[in-house]
Amino acid sequence: LTSLSVDVDIELFQNRCLAHIINLIVQNGIKKIKHIINKVRDCIKALHTSPKCRQAFIDACNYEDIGVMIPPLDCVTRWNSMFLMLDSAIKVKKALLRLKNRDYLFSDLPSEDE
Repeated sequence: LTSLSVDVDIELFQNRCLAHIINLIVQNGIKKIKHIINKVRDCIKALHTSPKCRQAFIDACNYEDIGVMIPPLDCVTRWNSMFLMLDSAIKVKKALLRLKNRDYLFSDLPSEDE
């Protein structure tokens, strides 16, 4: 009976939690596209801090006939905030690409291929 409990404890110790495995996979993916994420973050930060950038973005959204939605900045303490930031940026991608081509403040945005 004692040897059985030792075997079970060792087996449980060696199995990783599925959530931990998924987290490791996501963190590895984030490392590979970190330069793209940083470009998006910098542009969204400009939208939040500069009235000129914000107005240019609103004008671009209106020109592209998409709803005006300023993407939220991500936050270290909220696990899903990076996803929400990137998802929101994808929704207003046309406006951001328009700004990339017209305004030097947005020239660091990722390219269409990135």
